[in-house]
Amino acid sequence: MFPPPLKINYITGIVLVLLHLGCNQTNETANYTPENNAIQAIDTIYASDRDTVILLNDGEAFIKGHINTNKKQPKYTLPVWKGQAVTAYVKPLTKNGNIRINQVQKPGGVFTSPFDDSLSYTIETNGNILFVIGENLMAGDPYTGEFILHITVK
Repeated sequence: MFPPPLKINYITGIVLVLLHLGCNQTNETANYTPENNAIQAIDTIYASDRDTVILLNDGEAFIKGHINTNKKQPKYTLPVWKGQAVTAYVKPLTKNGNIRINQVQKPGGVFTSPFDDSLSYTIETNGNILFVIGENLMAGDPYTGEFILHITVK
């Protein structure tokens, strides 16, 4: 692929970038409480229009996503293990945004739904959990806009 000196330089460069990224982490935590609807994310994942795999930082993740009326619902997946407790909250970034956790696919492929803007679940088997975010079609107007999905796994 590369001549030997270039291969070594390439690998060294990647290692240095990873070390730099690892050393620049902060110990600050995000602040979110459902009571005051305050969302202050230190490390927010900006999700694309494609399904997104979530990587947790100290057991939690903040995902900033976007939903369009009557378009593909955003989906987020993360690995979980038996006995872990998963909590998720979804909040629109605009007042009165009509958004909720529409479905959850548990490890093993079983779907459960619908949920409100939050859920708590104890994992029964190892695997992936999938969150599907969307509008609440039984309440309010269709929503187009940004939202924050806060997930914790303990």
